[in-house]
Amino acid sequence: MLKTTIKLLSIVLLFTLVSACGNKKNTIGQLNKSDSLMNTKVNEYAVVKLTAPTNNLTQKEIKMLPILIEVAKIMDDLYWEQTIGPRSSFVDTIKNPLAKSFA
Repeated sequence: MLKTTIKLLSIVLLFTLVSACGNKKNTIGQLNKSDSLMNTKVNEYAVVKLTAPTNNLTQKEIKMLPILIEVAKIMDDLYWEQTIGPRSSFVDTIKNPLAKSFA
């Protein structure tokens, strides 16, 4: 049961991270070719609401959910640190609003 819960939470986290890229409207009038390509990439993702049935979970497992989500956020921060450095520093260097929403 615990393995199933962890797998479910991993999937929820993955979709949450992907959906965080979201569809943000472009404020720039006309798009050049690279902006158009970036717009296409950004639009490949959709914002979705993820839900999961918890009726089969014990009270202890339900109490674990927020802890696992917090751990997933920490793991995401660690991933950024190991691959690029501080996420905010990297995102701040991106000038293109479409590319920034894709990051």
